[in-house]
Amino acid sequence: MSIETANLIFSPNSVTIKRSIGPWLLSLLCFCSYSSANEGNVPDLFAMSLEQLMNVQVSVSDRSEESLRRSAGAITILSAEEIKLSGIRVIPELLRLVPGFNVRKIDANKWAINSRRVPTRFSDSLLVLKDGRTLYNPLFGGTYWELPDTLLEDIKHVEVIRGPGSSAWGANAITGVINIVTKSAKNTQGGLVVAGKGSGEIDNEFSARYGMMLDQDAISLYGKIRHLSEGEFKSVAHSNSDDFFPDSTRANDDSSSKQLGFRYDSDASQAMTHTASAEWNESESKELRVINSGADISPNLIETDSFFFLYQGDYDYGSNDKLSWLAYYDYSDRSSSIADEQRKVSHIEFNNQLGFSAHEISFGAYARQIRDKTRSDSSFKLDPAARDVDIYSLFLQHKWQPSDADLSIVSGIRYEHNDDTGWEYNPTIRAAYQASPNATIWSAWTRSVRTPSRFNSDALLDFGFFQVPLSAQHLAASVTHSYEAGIRQLLNQQSSIDLSLFLDKQDDPLASASPTGTVRNKYLGAELEYTYRPSTTWQLMASFSYLDSQPDKVTNINTSNHHVWAGKLRSHAKLTEQVTWTNIVMFDKGLPTGLPNDDFKDILRVDTNVLWEVTGSMELQFSLQNLLDQTHIEAGDPTKVNSAVRRGGEVLARFTF
Repeated sequence: MSIETANLIFSPNSVTIKRSIGPWLLSLLCFCSYSSANEGNVPDLFAMSLEQLMNVQVSVSDRSEESLRRSAGAITILSAEEIKLSGIRVIPELLRLVPGFNVRKIDANKWAINSRRVPTRFSDSLLVLKDGRTLYNPLFGGTYWELPDTLLEDIKHVEVIRGPGSSAWGANAITGVINIVTKSAKNTQGGLVVAGKGSGEIDNEFSARYGMMLDQDAISLYGKIRHLSEGEFKSVAHSNSDDFFPDSTRANDDSSSKQLGFRYDSDASQAMTHTASAEWNESESKELRVINSGADISPNLIETDSFFFLYQGDYDYGSNDKLSWLAYYDYSDRSSSIADEQRKVSHIEFNNQLGFSAHEISFGAYARQIRDKTRSDSSFKLDPAARDVDIYSLFLQHKWQPSDADLSIVSGIRYEHNDDTGWEYNPTIRAAYQASPNATIWSAWTRSVRTPSRFNSDALLDFGFFQVPLSAQHLAASVTHSYEAGIRQLLNQQSSIDLSLFLDKQDDPLASASPTGTVRNKYLGAELEYTYRPSTTWQLMASFSYLDSQPDKVTNINTSNHHVWAGKLRSHAKLTEQVTWTNIVMFDKGLPTGLPNDDFKDILRVDTNVLWEVTGSMELQFSLQNLLDQTHIEAGDPTKVNSAVRRGGEVLARFTF
């Protein structure tokens, strides 16, 4: 039985699309944004031209800095200004802005997310990082999306690879890599206080940060508390469990979190830098679970305590030569009425970059030890309950990029060893050709693997007098061959396009019920992003993505094609010197699965946000979400009571001193 079969089936209920209102409102938002904008001082988003934005340096693709224009990959950068203007206050929600990402809420504190795949609860093919520290949980293979949090004002940018990144970052980076990069302590000087109150998603939030200089060094201290409102319980007709829900049942799925942290940055010399950071988190999230084969419901409180300490450094010992290192310790203790999980992760790595003439050689290695301990009060268990896992990785990459040539080629490979399947390899070859000063054509091939989780290797149902294994019949890595191509072009000084095409062929023995079999899937799709800036105070970004998912064409387990597409539109307009208006329109096409109460329904969502710079030290922000529906369900999980996204809003104040 696969993870998806056991736990990760999502069943959103119906949502009505306002066919008459949607096109009219879309046109109105675009027209108002254009007609109201006027020339004058502009926010940071407009401080750079589109040509300059295409030359922004990125490093997430192959771990060495290069301009976005010449990158041989599908990459999206969410800048600090875009994050602020969106009005979004929860990290998983930010991914709604990324082309090709499908984000759906299961309840008030859980999400189903994926890129180039149907969204799932834990997103086992996405690798999520924060300042290079992995947030991917090897226990079940995926990410607790409700846990990643930080001061959004301290995020420098979010780098997103839309596609494989396993040769650079390691296993489990098949459909994407998300790296949340925070600002240095030198860039967070002085005081900041943020307070917000709302209805809908955010109930209340408060955060504070203070940074100071210590000679040539800098330190910042911060803290944050947040409470997410509970979702809207849907009536029996819209519920994922039609038979037993009583009327007026509350969703009972609100959550709260607290965190404290610091960051210290030191420039030991012009060539060497050091960074140390630490953070403590405490969170509580509620849910209603479906138990006794759907005969009853039971409340569940999930409590998580965690902390990490991270140290990283860089040493530049030549014009193109650089040595970097990273070490961190990550502790997490998660408990509920169903099961407990304790995890300790120790990680150390180095990467070296050598440049000469038109060549750049990068190599590195890391070692990671994971110690986990579990306890279960239900029939579902892991055997053994505690386990130590050691992971070792070697990385080698060559980039050929002459300064006067129009072609650049990157070839690389990462070998990674795990205790279940031994050595796995993740090679890639990427090429980018600058067809003109304003256009780059690129293509890539990558082999990526997803390694078995503890669920795949050790899960079982224990009924006392007999046991039923849930572990994979064939314990081998899931392998995906990805073929990509794209073009990135500045059409003129006002507009640009970014088009990516992909074909993924996956062999997944972890999903097969046969001890020697494999499930073969094929995924074909496209992602298009268009940016238009008619004036220095208005920018429009539109994207369209399409996915044709063809499960198991070889074994014919499911021969139906799944066609999913989505469209997104963002409008940022400077109405006056102090007021910026943002509108976001998102449409996600549904997905028929053929299973009762398991269809992804169509979603049309409109958000709007106004940022008012009252003074140089005070900002007020007014946000409204889900304007077209009072409530709608986005995704489901048959093991939980699924709640609906409510229409809501938030008033936020920022003070700097």
